[in-house]
Parts: sequence; C-alpha cells; structure tokens
Amino acid sequence: MENQPGTPDAPSSAGLPTPASRSGLPGGAGGSGRGLAGMSLGVSSVSAKKRAEREAAAKRAQGQGQTEQTESIPALDPADPLAPLWNLDGVAHAAVVAAKSIQAVHRHKANLRKHNVTGSESVLRGARASAWLEGGERALPADGNVTDPILAAALRVADTISPEAIGETARVWQRAPQQVLAKFALNASPAGETEDGSEARMKAGRPVGDDKLSSAMKEQRLHILGDFITGRTDVHAGVLSAVVHGELLTMRPFEYNNGIIARAASRLVAVSTGLDPRGLSVPEVYWTRHRDEYFEAAAGFASATPEGLRKWILLHLEGLKAGAVEARGIADAV
Repeated sequence: MENQPGTPDAPSSAGLPTPASRSGLPGGAGGSGRGLAGMSLGVSSVSAKKRAEREAAAKRAQGQGQTEQTESIPALDPADPLAPLWNLDGVAHAAVVAAKSIQAVHRHKANLRKHNVTGSESVLRGARASAWLEGGERALPADGNVTDPILAAALRVADTISPEAIGETARVWQRAPQQVLAKFALNASPAGETEDGSEARMKAGRPVGDDKLSSAMKEQRLHILGDFITGRTDVHAGVLSAVVHGELLTMRPFEYNNGIIARAASRLVAVSTGLDPRGLSVPEVYWTRHRDEYFEAAAGFASATPEGLRKWILLHLEGLKAGAVEARGIADAV
C-alpha cells in the first residue's frame, strides 16, 4: 500500500492526438492515480509583505522587459518529441522568465561565496515542503529526532541531492536516470532506514504494478522518460523538469512516496541541465502554498489533454520562478 496522496483517474482525450501521445510520452489515461489530498494549509517561511518585496526585487534583478523576454525565446525543432508542449500557449515565455529569475539569484553575492550553505538550506526547505505535500509533518523536531516516516523519507532523499552529493548524483542521472530513481525509491521507502542487504531493500527500487499498469509497463515508461532525460529532446530544461515531475506523479512507479521522488527528480533535472546548477530554487514552497491547485494541475497532466498539460507546466514553472524568490530570501539571511 502506498502512503501518499495521488492524482485522480482522468478521462482520456477521446482518441485525439495529444502533445503527450505525439511525443511518445504516455499520458494519464493509463495512469494509476488514486485521488487528491484536500488540505489547505501551506508552508510559509516568510511573511506576505516580505514575499512581495522579494518578488519585486527579483523582477528588478532580471533587468529585462517583457518584449525583450519574448524576443529571447529560443526556437525548438518542430520534430522534437516535446515540441508540442513547448508550443502550448504561454509555456515558452514562462520557461524563459523562470530561467531568468533563477539566473539572477545565482548572482547574489551570498550565492557566489557560500552556495554550499544556501544550497543546503534550499534542499532542506524543499524536503520539508515535499514531505508536507505527501501528507507528512513539515516541521523538524527541536531535538532533531524525526519520527514522522514521511518527513524522514524526504530527508533521506534530500541527502542524495544535497550540495555534498549532487555532483555525483547528477553525473549518474545524465547517463542512467533509472539508477538514480531506484536510489530515490529506496531512500523514500521504510527500507531506506536500514543498511543491510535485505530483500526489502532490493525490492524498494523496483517498479510495482497496480490495477492500472503492470510493473513491466511502468518499467517501459521509465525507459521512455529516461530517454528524454539523456538527450532525446532539446526542450527547455524548465519544461523537461515539468514533464519528469508530472509523469512520475501520474505513473506512481514505486511503492512509497512517489510525490517525494517526483519532486526530487524535477530538482535534479534543473541542476543537471544547468537551469539551476547550484540547486538554489525552492519551488516546493510555492507548491505547498497552492496545494489544491498543485494536485488539480497534476490531474490535468494525467489527463494528457493540451489544456491539462499546459496548466501543469505553467504551475511547475511558476514554482521555479517563486522558488528563486525564496532562494533570494535564504541568501539575504546568510
């Protein structure tokens, strides 16, 4: 049994060719979602006033007008398998804006001198927010003794993408992403608490079948996703991270905490592609503030309709942009 909220079953697109089906990326009609969580609280580490101030500062730091941003949108080969997603209304512009926001915060002097410190705080905040999205506790106990299993799982996965470990993780990801996903799945499972060679640890990293997809079908979909990660597409890294994020949420390939795995994988895409090379952005905080919208958009991705895909990608990219504001707050405090 899985212990995290999922995404609901969604209707197919009535046989019409959707961007997902044209790209070879399976859509959500065969997904294995099981419903949404409806909590309304959010993770907020700064006041609304401070958040607004930082958003304004981020816009000023970009130093680009809307016209110039539009002109700088890169073209994508129409034959690219993910070109239909790039061409969805508003997606290309949102991807460019998110990238500029992240680039700007990387130039903050604290991030130039102490990026290991700011990067560590980003990963920690992201892990706490991701655990809360998964139905776990968001606060670290004062004594440091984490007893909530979902928060503990998120922290174990976060160790794999911490500044100390991200270099090696990213290198493996670029050539063998399924190997990294298996490690995420192990760390996200109860077996991740142990270091023995138990059968539970061996099984934790393998896809598990459900009433919608067999384990073999999920394995095949992971191979397709891995092809995109390793170079089958030249789509903007922000859109690729949205696809990886959404597809793992929809597919739910592993037994435990697939949401934590999906969000960590989307972070890893941003780092390994150079979109966010130091892992400073904290998009998870934005997604918790918009929790209901997040799960609704994930259901839209699962539907594989153009509008559903568009709304998911835009929400994901808005998270990246807002995550840069959160990162600026971290850097200001260092």
